[in-house]
Amino acid sequence: MRDFRQTAKLLNDIISKALSADPGLAPPFQTATETTRTFKNTPALQDSCLIEAYNLKAAMEFQTMNYEAARAVIGNIPPRHEEEIDMITLHNKAILDAENNPDEGIEILTHIVSQPAYPKETLANLVIMYFREELFDVAADFMAENIELCFTQLPEDIYNLFEAVIIEQTAPEEAYVRFESLIIRYQEQLKKFGNQEKANRRDGSTDKLKLAEAEYDQVLERLLPAVMSQAMMYWERKNYLQVEKQLKRMHEYLSDQQLWRTNMGHALFMLENYVEASKFYETVVRTQTTDLLKVSCR
Repeated sequence: MRDFRQTAKLLNDIISKALSADPGLAPPFQTATETTRTFKNTPALQDSCLIEAYNLKAAMEFQTMNYEAARAVIGNIPPRHEEEIDMITLHNKAILDAENNPDEGIEILTHIVSQPAYPKETLANLVIMYFREELFDVAADFMAENIELCFTQLPEDIYNLFEAVIIEQTAPEEAYVRFESLIIRYQEQLKKFGNQEKANRRDGSTDKLKLAEAEYDQVLERLLPAVMSQAMMYWERKNYLQVEKQLKRMHEYLSDQQLWRTNMGHALFMLENYVEASKFYETVVRTQTTDLLKVSCR
């Protein structure tokens, strides 16, 4: 799907052909009485490849960080009763809705991985969502209960991060080394994608730029829990100076992340550097003007 324009054209052709053949499959799906029309998985709907085309188009928009456009595409899929919704649509909707409702997203992805067959990306996305929401203990419990599943289905780096979180309880020195190895790997990848972004921006290659930006953000999402897990090891030993040092060395990559700012503020506060701590807290609070209860206190 790297040739976005050509792929998008093919998908739009499939969608247009399907809707021309059956205009009733086109949105809006609200009736005059404000109820939502629902559709069955008829052979005609399946043969149209409409649902597959919408899902692929949404995935493209998501990959290039056009999240609102991706939600709009998923919203165009003909509504079906819950028991008739395919796993791919359910997975994609859960990922897109997770930003506003992460608990529900986790619940849906957990349900999906309990099914006999599901999209191969589901397990990795569930684990990443655990980390994003700082549910490290929940993630560890999940892996302990599903060791073989995690080993066979998770990408190597996510599995290693997952495993390091677990063995930290019994072998902290080994866990530290594993976190460090992952951090070094992620830094190298961020430099690579960062250079690609610069080159694509110079060349005016919009599609390649969006792809590099998406890959950069994906690695950043994996770097954050590795750094925080390593810093937490020092925090639990009340070595706040080392916590500050560990976080400060990631300033280049994580300084715009709320969790990094919050924990940097905590470290400085414990070091009684209240003036500097307040600066980090202020930047966090400023981004949550509507609901201060959403500010992490981890």
